[in-house]
Amino acid sequence: MQTTDEHLAVIDARVVLVDTPDLVRAASTVQWLHYLHRGPIEVAVVRPEVASPPQPYSPALPEAPEISGADLARELESASPPNVFDLRSSREYEAGHLPGSIHARREHLRSAARGSGRIVLVGDDLTESAADVGTDLQAGAGVTYRPHFAARDLLDAGHDVRVVTGGPSSVPVASTAADPRYAADVADRVGPPPFGPERDAWYRDYFEWEYALLGNSEGDPDFDFEGKTS
Repeated sequence: MQTTDEHLAVIDARVVLVDTPDLVRAASTVQWLHYLHRGPIEVAVVRPEVASPPQPYSPALPEAPEISGADLARELESASPPNVFDLRSSREYEAGHLPGSIHARREHLRSAARGSGRIVLVGDDLTESAADVGTDLQAGAGVTYRPHFAARDLLDAGHDVRVVTGGPSSVPVASTAADPRYAADVADRVGPPPFGPERDAWYRDYFEWEYALLGNSEGDPDFDFEGKTS
């Protein structure tokens, strides 16, 4: 429930909760959702002995020009290196990225790529289980992100773009955590910084916002909690 605002983005959307037959988690979650969400709420019971869970659908990767890590390393040392956009999660990018690369998300690329010349897109390191499977999801926990869909967007817009095969670990260049660059605001994580004065300031700002919420939302129909019926 603490992250409802991250997952229920559409007002009045239909919400389906999936639980085991005891319904312990669903019952408490539904109770809180009645205060926070005015759309229809349903509960589905999982019975593994009756039906096996469905297998996730993985769309086929679109065709996109690729470049090996070794070739990219040589191009980065050339007089006219390509512009490298790293589409992994921001945490992975900050932990270590190719020098000079720019962190971006798929929705940032159209504007970030203007005037960029040759472009190379970097995704997650390719695991054996993901070698023949693609996903149209942005990088996130438990997902191997391959940037072929983002590359297709840029190719259709007329850009010269290639995709690194194998991910950043395939490029024989020492990664760095220094000099991070961003195509836009970081949008794949929320919450306070892990430590330090910035964390304290984040919590002060949060509680100021929370204490002022009722007054600031007065008259807004989207915050009409008093009008909510069971």
